[in-house]
Amino acid sequence: MSVPQAAVVAMRRHLAEVMQHVSALHQPEAVHELHDLRIAIKHLRYTLELFLEAPEMETVLYPSEKTALEALLVDLRCLQELLGNIHDADVLMPTLLKQLGRMAHKGYGKDAHGMPIIGVHHVDLEGCEGLVALCCRIKEQRAQHYAELRRVWERPDRQQLLSDLAKLLARLDTELAPVQEG
Repeated sequence: MSVPQAAVVAMRRHLAEVMQHVSALHQPEAVHELHDLRIAIKHLRYTLELFLEAPEMETVLYPSEKTALEALLVDLRCLQELLGNIHDADVLMPTLLKQLGRMAHKGYGKDAHGMPIIGVHHVDLEGCEGLVALCCRIKEQRAQHYAELRRVWERPDRQQLLSDLAKLLARLDTELAPVQEG
């Protein structure tokens, strides 16, 4: 199998993975699915980068196709970064909430002598307030990253880039197919 043929096989597989997970873009709460989309985009991006640099690809790509693939790479990097920021927020939030729970737990229950914990001085309320503010800020930033993700994904020119990639793969399939001896 030639390098261009291997490129077609790998890019087709990774493009299919991206398209398989794209429905997650319409579900901001689909944490695991958005992460799967990020991984699929990363695989497609790395495959495109690798094959665009391969000298053998120069012989099968028209200049306009190479330009379109380079533009697609820019979008894939952006999408991957936005999905990474969303994932970071999703992973960080439980850790912060666990810490908040530990801090608040000091204000109730029983002490070492079995007596009920009472009083206002057991909990670092200012620290809890700071953690709550941080959680709210992370939630807001995640929402902003998600809105930007949707905006980038839904741009007509970006949609055209994916369509162009599919057409390129179809063209290369035909042109690079082994000649059948009869």
